[in-house]
Amino acid sequence: TEFIFKRSLGSYLKFVDIKPYIEKTIKDKVLSSKISLWDYYDNYVKDLRFQIKFRKYILSYRIFKEILPRVFFKPVLIPPKDRKKHPILLSFKKYFSKYFSVSIIDLFQQIKQIGDKDHLNIFLVGGIPRDLLIAHLNSKNKITIDELDFVVSGGSAIHFAEKINRKLKGRLSFYKDFNTATIKLPNISLDFATARSEVYLEQGRLPMVEHTDLYNDLKRRDFTINAIAISLNSKDFGKIIDYFGGQLDIRKGYLRILHQKSFFDDPTRVLRMIRFKNSLNFNIEPRTEKLLGFSLDFGIFQSIKGVRLTRELSLLFQLAPSKGVEGLIKYNLLYEFFGVEDLNIQKLKLLNSSINWLSILHPEINIKKDLITFGYIFKTGKNINRDLFVFKKKEDQIIREIITIKIPKFLSISSKFSSFYKYFGKLSIEAKLFILVEMNEKLRKYYIEFLLKTIALKPIITGGEIMKLGFQGEIIGKIMEKIIKLQLDGKIIHKEDAIDYIKRRFIGI
Repeated sequence: TEFIFKRSLGSYLKFVDIKPYIEKTIKDKVLSSKISLWDYYDNYVKDLRFQIKFRKYILSYRIFKEILPRVFFKPVLIPPKDRKKHPILLSFKKYFSKYFSVSIIDLFQQIKQIGDKDHLNIFLVGGIPRDLLIAHLNSKNKITIDELDFVVSGGSAIHFAEKINRKLKGRLSFYKDFNTATIKLPNISLDFATARSEVYLEQGRLPMVEHTDLYNDLKRRDFTINAIAISLNSKDFGKIIDYFGGQLDIRKGYLRILHQKSFFDDPTRVLRMIRFKNSLNFNIEPRTEKLLGFSLDFGIFQSIKGVRLTRELSLLFQLAPSKGVEGLIKYNLLYEFFGVEDLNIQKLKLLNSSINWLSILHPEINIKKDLITFGYIFKTGKNINRDLFVFKKKEDQIIREIITIKIPKFLSISSKFSSFYKYFGKLSIEAKLFILVEMNEKLRKYYIEFLLKTIALKPIITGGEIMKLGFQGEIIGKIMEKIIKLQLDGKIIHKEDAIDYIKRRFIGI
């Protein structure tokens, strides 16, 4: 078949001298075996306990990687003849002033000076080179820049970040295990990483990290469009470095992985692929699509759970809930993660529209689309394994609010706003928005009035002012809640009205 992992191990080893590694009788047995390349790797090579016990009879991971590098790590590259058909941009230097502010260009100059002085090579990598090229091809004048990623080659990213931060005066943090550093400035975050390669000893696990050059650093990334660098060195300042045809894929609107085993190494790339497909409106390159399907058949997500899985799903849902869920359904991942085969996509689209509508009216409100989506899925599923996911305490509380929401049947358009407040007033904004999709259209319109009124409502009397009237303890909260309900129903408008009501209703309690 066209997929390398389905072929037998023997078909690859019969032309390789493995005599130094295993005995002749074992060699003949291995060569005649019908076991597939991946099954052999999965069952024998990556199991260190097996290797220790039977090291005479099998190929160790190190040897396996040495004798079959072209099989496991062969990049899915664009043929040179195809790349020549399409023009590529060699430098972005003359376009810097179009997309970058004066302060960022000045930062690049400082980076260049320190890099030259310390004989280091510094490159701008990550999403910004991709976004610059997409904007350039679409004749856009602006891109969103709140984070810049740099690769330091030839030295330590931590030491470099310490030097540049002496001028920037930002908040510096670093991670010695990965040799990375971050500088937080008022309006932007700068991430520095030492050029590194990654070796995945186990499918889906975090890799071993080794120092390397720019080529191998870019080769470990997820897609060709994210494996483009821009030099910030004086000798070739602004030069675009594109080893894998990322510019061509940007022109074609393609998402393409960099090597055959990409999804096996890091299954969360599947979720990033869905996210980029939605955010960039790109298509998945046909061969990548086939390798994706093949990888999913092996159950690559069985080793992924916890923070990594939760984070990637959160990013996917926060971007566009309905499109994110549709992508999961397409690849049967909604069932894989949640045991849910399908969801009401129309509800999610209505939810997304409601979120966008409220965000326009009240841009100051930070709405967690991802938590609403998680809550909706958990509410739909019956036997979801919550151990697969990790949420912070406040996030978990919001999700539980959504799961447990019930709309009293007696609520109607003739109900007072205070009645709605009794059941929904103390819920998070995420839970309040979710209620919208649970209501019929007639009640929904009335509920929207209530929602907007509660958002705009400001208490006309404070807890401190109530204390001055002689109240203490829990009664203060009860008084304030009662005043809010009366405000919603239009029965109290001024502070004087509230004080008079408190004196009449609560004095003596």
